[in-house]
Amino acid sequence: MYEGGPKFHTKVEELLAYWNKYPVVLASQSDFRKTQLESLGFLNTAKSEPVPETIETSIAYDLNQSQGIPSYYANNGHDVVRHIADAKVHYVLDHQTVDPEAIVLAFDTAPLIWKLNAQEDGYSFEHLEKPKTSAEGKDLIKHVIKITADGCKLREKRLADMQIQFASLPADIRDSTIKELTAVLDIGTISIVSAAAGSFPNNRLQVLGFSDEVSLFSQAINVMKHDDYALDILSDKVAELMGGKINQMSGCIDYTDIAIRDLLKISELKIDVMEDTITGTEHYLGLSYQSLLMLLANAKSETSTITVS
Repeated sequence: MYEGGPKFHTKVEELLAYWNKYPVVLASQSDFRKTQLESLGFLNTAKSEPVPETIETSIAYDLNQSQGIPSYYANNGHDVVRHIADAKVHYVLDHQTVDPEAIVLAFDTAPLIWKLNAQEDGYSFEHLEKPKTSAEGKDLIKHVIKITADGCKLREKRLADMQIQFASLPADIRDSTIKELTAVLDIGTISIVSAAAGSFPNNRLQVLGFSDEVSLFSQAINVMKHDDYALDILSDKVAELMGGKINQMSGCIDYTDIAIRDLLKISELKIDVMEDTITGTEHYLGLSYQSLLMLLANAKSETSTITVS
């Protein structure tokens, strides 16, 4: 493959090199996202005209109400960010003249919390948005921590049930089985879901979208889950650390802030689904490398099946 051509150390480098020759229209006004794309070799990246904020809020509201239905994606919280990123791409295609050779990219990132449904002994997601005021932000932080604590209580119950369910297994197999099942258990976690969507020159009629998730588990919330007073103090401390940033991001909590991570005793529960992916705090700040790479890989695979006249 590529005899006499450039040599790549990883599949990711090869994938990026394949698409780097195309200009990019970024459906965002974010300097951060533009800089990150340029760092990946997309040197001809230009921001689109502003995408109305109402596109994001209306889609988020509709999908929150329906829990992701109707949708051609799986019925879970990933729908929200994927649909929003998808809508941003469609807006640019509908309202802006796009170079036929350009890739149109859009991203969306949002935290999700999982609300306990006592009647069904289950849970459903809640997509978190930016508050309008600092007061709303403080209330939202309390809400996030309370719902997460409720999830930790349910997680504790599920773990106890698993101990009984797998009691007959040898201890090492039982423990590894429970550990694997717990790693993908959303309850008691805060999920940061980040999506990438794109329109490619080989097929303008299709907009592709993929998402990536990092689930955060707070040992501090877990320890305090039965103590409402302690949870209130914890919430106030998070709000204090956020300061003026409290109403600048969805969900009001900056999970890249070391002081906040230390306070909440955050650990990440993540299963990588693609080799050679690039990871980092960028996922929290608005650009998931993994979802972008899945998007690019899927678009590349389709170039061999689509003839462009």
